[in-house]
Amino acid sequence: MRGKARIHPNDDVNMSQSSNDTFPTVMHIAIFTKIQTHLLPALDGLIGTFATKERQYGKTIKIGRTHLQDATPLTFGQEISGWRAMLDKSKAMIIEASEKLLDLAIGGTAVGTRNQCAAGIWRASGRAAKNADGLSVPFVNQ
Repeated sequence: MRGKARIHPNDDVNMSQSSNDTFPTVMHIAIFTKIQTHLLPALDGLIGTFATKERQYGKTIKIGRTHLQDATPLTFGQEISGWRAMLDKSKAMIIEASEKLLDLAIGGTAVGTRNQCAAGIWRASGRAAKNADGLSVPFVNQ
């Protein structure tokens, strides 16, 4: 180790950031990004498939069932429309809930007080987070 530069755990590794800041921030960015790039497109595809099947089976009559007993005639398209409507509603709830992931803990350090936070780190970490995902998402550091 003689002659080698020493690495300081706070200054060089953590860059003045607490794992109480960085871990939740990374999880928020990762989860929000996956929702936007994987889950929502997959849901859109499934909703589109159900809409197609709804039209395809719009005239196919079947017997509706309630508590395992015959109920009333309906089309298979009407039944599929119920599945599609549930997916539409679930998608809306996912979008609404995922907005809470835009608030990031980065840059606060010391339980959000910004104590021992290097000058400019709080603002810089917020700018970096806003650009980290490549989606132009309005992440906000609190």
